[in-house]
Amino acid sequence: MIIFDESHAMQNAGGGKGERGDVAPSQQGRAGLRLQHALPDARVVYVSATGATTVHNLAYAQRLGLWG
Repeated sequence: MIIFDESHAMQNAGGGKGERGDVAPSQQGRAGLRLQHALPDARVVYVSATGATTVHNLAYAQRLGLWG
């Protein structure tokens, strides 16, 4: 089991475009994704009291099944 406490700190795992151009993926987000990919059979718990402002900020939470 993988438990990510304060999981909102992994937001911007996918990077993207910002008002000033390209935005690089966050290091915490990339590390969280690598861990989830390395342990495909592990159950994952995302814990955060801070909501996301956009769905894009939940890119680290792949196991939620938000994307096809």
